Amino acid sequence: MEAEISGIDGWVKFLQTAEIPMLKRTARSLALLQADIDRVSVRAVTEEVTHDPLLTVTLLRYLQQHKRNTQLNEVVQIEQALLMLGMQTFFDKVRPVLTIESMLAGRVAAMTGLLHAVQ
Repeated sequence: MEAEISGIDGWVKFLQTAEIPMLKRTARSLALLQADIDRVSVRAVTEEVTHDPLLTVTLLRYLQQHKRNTQLNEVVQIEQALLMLGMQTFFDKVRPVLTIESMLAGRVAAMTGLLHAVQ
């Protein structure tokens, strides 16, 4: 992040479009689940998403940005979000490609702090 972001409005604007990475271990686990997409359970994917707070934010942001007019309530549970989207849509449109580890390569202090915060 090069530019200085100030105030809540600045952060909201930034986070609406920022590419949010996921943990490398999450990427590996999701790749295994996607390989068996016809038999994968929503619960198994929910387990992976809930252990990665950045992926959780990405999923909920996607759902908010693609909210249907008929949707009366906010979705706040990961399992509910995945059921609404479907597994294929999640894997095709929501799952980030970028990992935290690749994004912070060479920045040991930043990586250590982030991993400590999300573990």
